[in-house]
Amino acid sequence: MRCLENRVPPPLLMVIIGLAMAPAITPQLPYAAPWQWLLCALLVLAGGVVVSLALRAFVQHKTTVNPLQPARATSLVSSGIFARSRNPMYLAMVCFLTAWAVLGGWQWQWLGPMLFAAYIQRFQIAPEERAMLQLFGRDYQEYTAAVPRWWRWRTK
Repeated sequence: MRCLENRVPPPLLMVIIGLAMAPAITPQLPYAAPWQWLLCALLVLAGGVVVSLALRAFVQHKTTVNPLQPARATSLVSSGIFARSRNPMYLAMVCFLTAWAVLGGWQWQWLGPMLFAAYIQRFQIAPEERAMLQLFGRDYQEYTAAVPRWWRWRTK
């Protein structure tokens, strides 16, 4: 299954899954409750803030943001949002898909964010972690021991 590793750009995968969720969600939009719209807005806002902070950190450290070529990373970013999550951009995409599912009202739509997270874990994060370990060795091992893949609420 390594043939699928680092092949599909994660934002494209998020859009594909979101479109697959759409047929059951779009008829429900006019009937969504106010709490659904509020939760959706909060999730989109949270995802937007997280992805913005992650992109800014990558630009500040002058390293690649291309998820299809993790071996081109020039520095290990472990501060800012990356002190709470090793994968904040993927976390943001899960937030966006979850926001979309909140509006739907159909239980099977929750498969969208779960499938995205499972695919990303296996075919994107695992190969990225192997590349980071090769590039940054012990520093990356210490980072992975201190910071979870998805999110940590409190800092030490």
